[in-house]
Amino acid sequence: MVLSGTTDGHEEAADITRRRLRAILESVKGIKPEDVSEAAKAARNAEYADFDGLRFLCKLGIEPASDRYKAKNVLAEVITPDRKEWRAIEQQPKSAATKKGGTDNAPAPITKPAWAS
Repeated sequence: MVLSGTTDGHEEAADITRRRLRAILESVKGIKPEDVSEAAKAARNAEYADFDGLRFLCKLGIEPASDRYKAKNVLAEVITPDRKEWRAIEQQPKSAATKKGGTDNAPAPITKPAWAS
């Protein structure tokens, strides 16, 4: 995802990224894309950290392998509330560690096994 750059291609990529991020927010918050109300505009305002852990409906695609890269899954389309297949997805509460920028699934510390004494 690109948000800035020096070429026309960068600007086009940034526009695509902004549209995708907007669609994610609309899907998560149940906002129809054509909704231009003040409440909808306010709900679309987010920081990058607000996207951490969000759950939303989407369609995945597969980008075929090339000479340099293996095949990979790609986010093909975000499903927004104006689509019949959209439904609200339960969001998980962010833990205190996640809100501070850490992860809540950090590995347990390594301890010396009893047999190694």
